[in-house]
Amino acid sequence: VNGKVLWKPSSDTTITGIINSFNQPLAQDLHVTNGTLSANSGNVVIVAGTLSVSAPGPVTLSPNPAPGTSSGPYALGTLTFSNTLFDGSVWNVTMTATDFYDSGSSKIGIPFTNLTINVDQAPAAQGGSFGTVTPGGATQTLTGSDGTPGTTPSNPITLASAAGSNAAQGTWTTANTLSIVTPGNSTQHTYQSTIQYRSEEHTSELQSRQYL
Repeated sequence: VNGKVLWKPSSDTTITGIINSFNQPLAQDLHVTNGTLSANSGNVVIVAGTLSVSAPGPVTLSPNPAPGTSSGPYALGTLTFSNTLFDGSVWNVTMTATDFYDSGSSKIGIPFTNLTINVDQAPAAQGGSFGTVTPGGATQTLTGSDGTPGTTPSNPITLASAAGSNAAQGTWTTANTLSIVTPGNSTQHTYQSTIQYRSEEHTSELQSRQYL
């Protein structure tokens, strides 16, 4: 009571016993042992950044387009592009395409001016990426002068870009599609087109090809 212990001994309790009872350790199972602390250090080396673009694999368009019709969209697969140079430069990803052409018969099945690229409007950032990548126009029909059928590429179109002193850095993927207008005078045959993707900034560029 009021910070004091009130205790009335029985007739056979001695004062010595009382004192001894209060001198006992409060926690009989508490043990303190000696110990040491040891640590090690580690280093990590981050490699130089890169500028890259990786085209999807070859694609066979299905169902087959018919003369005088519009067809698609056809999936072009997943395009992967990266920029980890971190030099603050404006950079972009572009593509060109050739005619659908058969070199054996020298026939143009579908000129590149009849090809429209439907640009993925939501580039998907992969782990560790930061900043904003801006998609190109949603629907872009290829243009250009076809000097050598089957070889001359179209004018480039922009699929994605990043600008400003803190230009986006990292890796992104997109899934673009292709729509086609097949001329009415196209003949039954197998034709091939080459799509070329390019990732570039003012200091360097990388290219990657896809076959259709």
